[in-house]
Amino acid sequence: DKVPSEGRARACLPWRGASMATPPSATLEVQGLCNYYARTSYYRHIQTVCNEFLKKKPNSDPALVFWRAYGAMREGSINEAIRDLESIRREGDMLFAVIVALLHAHRQSKIVDSDEVSRLEAALKREQPRVGERALFQAAQFMWHADRLEDARDYVDRLLDMKPSSQQGHILRCWIELTSGGAHELS
Repeated sequence: DKVPSEGRARACLPWRGASMATPPSATLEVQGLCNYYARTSYYRHIQTVCNEFLKKKPNSDPALVFWRAYGAMREGSINEAIRDLESIRREGDMLFAVIVALLHAHRQSKIVDSDEVSRLEAALKREQPRVGERALFQAAQFMWHADRLEDARDYVDRLLDMKPSSQQGHILRCWIELTSGGAHELS
């Protein structure tokens, strides 16, 4: 496989200059690479770029652990993904997205723990009224990359209801529509 250059991948950063409260720019660069690699199915690269950044700055943004878990999940390492997600489950502004990802991971397991799925569904319901912009965006992006387009659309629409001026939300909404073949629905 040909590995895309970082320069080309940086051009695909959907949230450059966005007004949403965001982590430091280096973390945004890594998240941009993760987004690019997810769209091009380079799941091992997602894990590698997150691991490299987390080695340099171990207490940095939990979103990197979140995306590393996504990469592991897409490669079939569900238990590894669940462990990563559980390690950041207490992160306040990421909690909703982490629960969404955990629920998805548990449903993908070979042996589904129905009790845990029920607990996660209840936790998701409890978090719904408190969810913030960042978690909605991360959850929408996760579901988009996981090919759960209806869920992704629902989360990004909630984000846009919460903050109609969200550049990130509008861009993600466009990507969801373009990749689902529903470009005619864009407004």
